[in-house]
Amino acid sequence: MQSLVIGDCWLLSGVNALNTTKWGKKIIKGALRPDGEGGVIVTLKGADGPQKEYRVTLAEIDRAFESDRYSVGDDDMLALELAVEKYAKKQIAEGKLDKNPETVLDGGIGRNMMYLLSGVKTHDFHQKDPYIDSALEKMLSNPQQYSAYCGFNDDSQNLTKNHAYAIKEIKQDKNGNKFVVLINPQYSQEPETVPYDEFRSNLRLLVVLDNPQNPDSGLKSEVDVLGEEIEAMKRQEEAEKND
Repeated sequence: MQSLVIGDCWLLSGVNALNTTKWGKKIIKGALRPDGEGGVIVTLKGADGPQKEYRVTLAEIDRAFESDRYSVGDDDMLALELAVEKYAKKQIAEGKLDKNPETVLDGGIGRNMMYLLSGVKTHDFHQKDPYIDSALEKMLSNPQQYSAYCGFNDDSQNLTKNHAYAIKEIKQDKNGNKFVVLINPQYSQEPETVPYDEFRSNLRLLVVLDNPQNPDSGLKSEVDVLGEEIEAMKRQEEAEKND
């Protein structure tokens, strides 16, 4: 799957990230089913509100394929894009999203694609998160447990800022040198191998989903820990009220 424009990189990188693991591929497959008329019904488990299914007709897929607004690839990916676009436009109509409907896919919609497809909360790490290096080590040691994508602070020899990449794998050679294999949605058929130091020093955002069927309880971001502390305080306050 290849993107024609940088604006939808968040969406494609989320799908590409899921596609790096067996369980992620099952999530993608489970989100798509035929509508019986050549089109597709897409289930977005993480969509806000009661509507989780969005039908994309064969005619809509054909029009998207002929336009220059969507990714270049198979019908399933186009169906996912179109379904997310319909969901986002519904959010705009309901006053829940402030974006131009004509460019709604550009730059994201407040929900990352791994969450939209799985309905499972991701672990979001910022560049100075004290737990980010632990997460990266987990991805090195057990790559099939995690699907992830990332973004970077600045342009560098191999990386582009304001752009999302899926992480195919983090690997280490026999000399102990580490590398990160990235999938750029603009050239998704040609994964890029980047020195770990360049990747890590420039890393701005890391979004990780671990296997929902066998979650890693030890995988936590600073945001996760803060959320747990807030919930614990709420429970304590509620308990004190009931005493």
